[in-house]
Amino acid sequence: MKVFDVVGFDNGYDCVKIVVGPGEEDKVLFPSVTHQPDPVSNFSIFSISKISNNVTFNKEKMIIEYQGKEYYVGDYAVSQDARGGTKNFSDEKFQEPSEIVKFLAGISLFTDDDKIKINNLVLGLNVEKYNQYRDKMIKVFKDKTFEYKLSKSDKITQIEIKNVICVPQGIGAYYDQALTLEGSPSNDELANSRFGLIDIGGKTVDAFISEGMEPIVGTDIGIQYGMSNSFKNVAENLGDDIPYNLIAQNYLKGEESIFWKGKEYNVIENCKKGFNQFAQKVYDEITKTWDQQLYRTRSVLLCGGGARIVGDELSEMLPVEVNVLNNPQFSNANGYYKLGVYNSRKSRAAKSLKSKQVKDKRDKKNHA
Repeated sequence: MKVFDVVGFDNGYDCVKIVVGPGEEDKVLFPSVTHQPDPVSNFSIFSISKISNNVTFNKEKMIIEYQGKEYYVGDYAVSQDARGGTKNFSDEKFQEPSEIVKFLAGISLFTDDDKIKINNLVLGLNVEKYNQYRDKMIKVFKDKTFEYKLSKSDKITQIEIKNVICVPQGIGAYYDQALTLEGSPSNDELANSRFGLIDIGGKTVDAFISEGMEPIVGTDIGIQYGMSNSFKNVAENLGDDIPYNLIAQNYLKGEESIFWKGKEYNVIENCKKGFNQFAQKVYDEITKTWDQQLYRTRSVLLCGGGARIVGDELSEMLPVEVNVLNNPQFSNANGYYKLGVYNSRKSRAAKSLKSKQVKDKRDKKNHA
């Protein structure tokens, strides 16, 4: 059995990020899309099971069978579906099979074991929906065992999850800065300063101002508009029913154009225009809600998949120092992992102290 003491899981609307340890090899990122293939006729030469009964499961070809249905996940969904895979924008997506298979597939990239145990799973919800769905999200994963099959294998893989922690998105990015990978405090300057944090995601933008670890009441913002909306607007402007998923994937890969219906369409220039409009929308909401609180804020930290994309624009607009965090796409997932390690250390220390107290009391009694 493979045991992960802590797993940080950030199921974004653009990308899935999972962190299981302190090294770069302990992280994985892939497009947050799935595709359910139509049943292929038994005589088809393109049936995957006809090509090979042992298709290797890897990041480029994640095929998973869950609850009797087959899913292509991540890059393979983008490749196999004409429209680049399906995204789930439901507020309660965390309980739907299309999202659970992303988690199961992602964890299976780290081990070949068919029995996996996770002691502490740490994940998040956007600020606006956190209070509404926190308990429900924890219930989906806590003390649960998931069974599935990988890549046409007959072998059943099991993932058992014990404890679950759910925090607001953006808070994870704070812990990424404030804690080391061993769960110890690491940033005294941040812990003693007033800062703003803006988490720019695929579906939402979450933001708040904090004095160290104490959030400033009334500064939390949940904007139901994210980078996916920008890509959708680009698709509408280009016309010809171009899937926004494909535009997003091509842009993020640095490709200047997209081929669709026999023509090449420019991606880069159209995306830049859309991102300028998006940055203006974020700026308007931030300055409106934070108002004079922004005047007392020493700096604003940007994280999330959109941080690097619109960071320069927001830096020019906002009247304070703006810093894009290192590896901003992983900021929440890293923070979830570090928070899990921190809580795990505290729990072990508390148990050790209790055991010592019991032992000391027993020894004292024996010597009386």
